[in-house]
Amino acid sequence: MGARFNGLEIHRALRRLGAQSSMAVSHRTVADNGVFSVPNRITRRADARLTPLFEDKLGLQRIFATSGMPLLLRREFWAADVVHLQLMHAKPWFSLFQIPLLSRLKPMVWTWHDPWIFSGHCVHPLDCELWKMGCARCPDLDLTLPVPRDSSAVNWKLKRFAVRHTRAVIVVASEWMKRRVEESGMAPHLECRVIPFGVDTAVFRPLDPIKSRRALGIAEDAHVVAFRDRGPREEFKNSALVVEALRRYRPTRRTYVLCFESSETARRLAGDYEVLDLGWVASAEDAAVVLSAADLFLMPSKAEAFGMMAVEAMACGVPVIVADGTSLPGVVKAPDVGVSVPQGDAEALASAIGSLLADPVARRRRGDAGRELVEREFSFERYLKAHLRLYEELAGRWSH
Repeated sequence: MGARFNGLEIHRALRRLGAQSSMAVSHRTVADNGVFSVPNRITRRADARLTPLFEDKLGLQRIFATSGMPLLLRREFWAADVVHLQLMHAKPWFSLFQIPLLSRLKPMVWTWHDPWIFSGHCVHPLDCELWKMGCARCPDLDLTLPVPRDSSAVNWKLKRFAVRHTRAVIVVASEWMKRRVEESGMAPHLECRVIPFGVDTAVFRPLDPIKSRRALGIAEDAHVVAFRDRGPREEFKNSALVVEALRRYRPTRRTYVLCFESSETARRLAGDYEVLDLGWVASAEDAAVVLSAADLFLMPSKAEAFGMMAVEAMACGVPVIVADGTSLPGVVKAPDVGVSVPQGDAEALASAIGSLLADPVARRRRGDAGRELVEREFSFERYLKAHLRLYEELAGRWSH
C-alpha cells in the first residue's frame, strides 16, 4: 500500500512508458536503480542530534531536519522537469523550510495526503476545528503525530509560513480533502486539484467467491464480513465500532469475520463469529482473494482523507459500508453505490449489516455498481494519466 502513497507506483509506471523518472527517499529499501537515498552521513548524524531536541522535546515537527538538503547536490534534481513531493511528514528527515526554495528552482506538485499540513501536529484532527483558527490550546496532544508539549500553534504558524512562500500545485485525493484545504486558509494562493488514487483493476477484480473461500478455508454457504483492524490503539479506523455493531447483529447462519492487519479488537467476537486473522496482507493479489471471499467490507472510519481499501473492495465487486463525516461517503457514492451510516452509531451499522446480508440481490447490485464506479473513476490508468497531464502542463508553463 505504501508504494501507492509515496509515489513509487507512479515512478515505475513512468519508467515503463519510457520517461525519465527518479525517486528521492530517506531510506532506499527497493531494488530499483531509479530510487536513491538523499541523506548522507553528515546529515544523518546532524538529524540524530536535532530530532531529539526539536521533535521529541520541543514538539516542532519537520522544521529543522537536514537530511533533505543533499537533494540540491544531486544531478537527478537538476535534470528534472517537474518535482513531485509525497508524504513529506512521514519521517523527520525533510524540512518544510526547504520546500519554498525547491519550488523556485523547479515546477512543483505537492500531494497532501491528509490534514497534517494545516494542523498543529496531528494527522487527523477528528472533531476538533482549531485547525481553521491556528490550533491554539490543542485538546489532544496524543493524536498521531503526537507532541510532548503544546507546540501546535507554533507548528501551525511555521507550516503556514512555509506554504505561503511555496509555489506549487496541490494535489488531494478527494473532494472532501479539497474542501478542508480551502477551509484551512493555509494555501489561498495555490491551485488545488483532485486526483483520486487509482487501483490496478486487472488485479483488484471480482474473483470466484467459492474458490476464494476455499483458499481461505471458509465454508461456501457462510456469511463473510471483512474489515481492517489496527488494534485498540488505532482509533481512526474505528474497529471498536465494528465489533460493537457485530455484537448487536444476530447472525442467522455461520458467519466469518476477516480481519486485515490484526484481530486484537475482533477477538472479542469469538464465539458468535469465526474470526480469521489475516495479518498484514502484503500482496495485492492475495488481498483481492480475501476481498472476493467477503459479502461485505466495513470501513466506518472516524477519519479518512480517501479510503483506499474501500475502493479495492468495490473493485472486487464487494459492497462497502462506511460512516458519515469523512471522505468515504463521497468516494463510495453513498447511498447509490456504497452505504453510509451516522458516525459512531453502532445500531445503525448493525442494521445496515443485517439488511445487506439478508438481501443477496441488493449485495449483487451494489457490488456491480461499485466495480463500475472503480473502472470509471478510480483506475490506476486514470490516476497516472491525470498526473502526466499535470506534469506536462507545469513543465510547459515553466519553459515559457
